Amino acid sequence: MREYKNSWFLPDMTNIDKSIVHAIEENSEEGNYHKNKGLWLKYAAFIYLSGARRMEPFLMPPYIYLLRQEPKIYVIRKVNEKHFNKAGKRIIEDTPWLVHSDYEMQLFYFLLEGKKEMSLNFNQLLGKKLDKDTSTKELRLLGSKITHKFEENFKMEITNGEQTLKTGVPVHLLRHLRAYELVVNKGYPPALVQKLIGWNTMNMVFYYAQIQRAMRQKEVLAMYEKLPNFHS
Repeated sequence: MREYKNSWFLPDMTNIDKSIVHAIEENSEEGNYHKNKGLWLKYAAFIYLSGARRMEPFLMPPYIYLLRQEPKIYVIRKVNEKHFNKAGKRIIEDTPWLVHSDYEMQLFYFLLEGKKEMSLNFNQLLGKKLDKDTSTKELRLLGSKITHKFEENFKMEITNGEQTLKTGVPVHLLRHLRAYELVVNKGYPPALVQKLIGWNTMNMVFYYAQIQRAMRQKEVLAMYEKLPNFHS
């Protein structure tokens, strides 16, 4: 099975939601202020909460609304960059997201500015307007520009297992972290994560090396639990 070899992850992978919230708070206070700083931080929150690919928020303004009050469920409407209908048009998905923690709630509150629904427009970050029919080739070219700018505006403490640095975060790492949070920390079944993240097959869930390692560790610990003398 192919692995996504993103070698960077968080020093503490057990409190990812908390780490994202704290990073947004720190980045809002530190660094050179400019007019788009707040919008970059909203972009970070959106990419993490929705597990979106980096260019998806630019293909159409994402829309978020509260579906249920208790338990809280928000619907995120966005374009799926990789999924097309029979007419060759990119599919628009309305995905319900269950809120699990106060930190997730803070991220939704930050995005919606305390409202129950809102359309988000990130075009200012790109400097141009795209649409759902923008070619894959153009998205790749613009993607490198977005990645570079994002790393200038969003820094966290990350590690590759050998060294830990506070540095610009690769935007796709937020998608990795969301998948890890759902599968490993929240125990979501792969079929559900596939639908939430927007993959073609649930095998994609295990393409990330960090998820593979964490799930293997969980499987071994579960086997230990079944040993006759484990608790003695």
